[in-house]
Amino acid sequence: MKFFIFYLFKLLIFQWNTKVVYSFTTSATLSITNSPRRRGYCYYGNNNDDGGTNNEESSSSTTSTIQEIVGLTDKEYSRIVSRIPEIEELSSTQQSLDCVTSLQFFLDLSTIELKKKIVLRLPQILGCYDYTTDIEPNLIAFRTAMGMTQDELKSMVFKCPQLLGLDYTTEVLPNLISLSSNKNSTTTNFEDIKKDILDKPASLNLLVRGGVPSKKKDNK
Repeated sequence: MKFFIFYLFKLLIFQWNTKVVYSFTTSATLSITNSPRRRGYCYYGNNNDDGGTNNEESSSSTTSTIQEIVGLTDKEYSRIVSRIPEIEELSSTQQSLDCVTSLQFFLDLSTIELKKKIVLRLPQILGCYDYTTDIEPNLIAFRTAMGMTQDELKSMVFKCPQLLGLDYTTEVLPNLISLSSNKNSTTTNFEDIKKDILDKPASLNLLVRGGVPSKKKDNK
């Protein structure tokens, strides 16, 4: 009788331990499966065991996120970095992520358009510019001066991506004035030369950048 009670007691303990282990294992599995990273979302900051932020892992995550948004393959990204080594560091910043996503929204770009029309032709967009100060205000100033629609501005950027990041007042406006004077224009908003510029963007004679802008190098 004593042996039977002892055996029953051990059996109950074994079943209880089994349930605890199963519950823990199931919870851990569900936690991993339903985690943001597992579902395809990305972290912009990953906490370490001490409650701090692992900057190296966060930077890697941001770069991976940008590659996904733009649709860049590892080979394409490596080719960009080989041309402009600074991009490897710059593209890992939140500023780079904000710039790419904001530009995509502002111009209503598809992933293919963002990649082929912008990033592959002007890789500096991956971290060299602050969208709120370097990109949008200058695009709006250019669009307003030219009397362009948003679709015409988008077409212009496709044909002449180096327009992005240039200061309208110091780097674009002087060329517009020069073109306008050659046309003997008497207007001040350059609408009369809009068609010429849309047909032949090279006539703007904008700077072609082969590397990181000097102001970005100065700030490093």
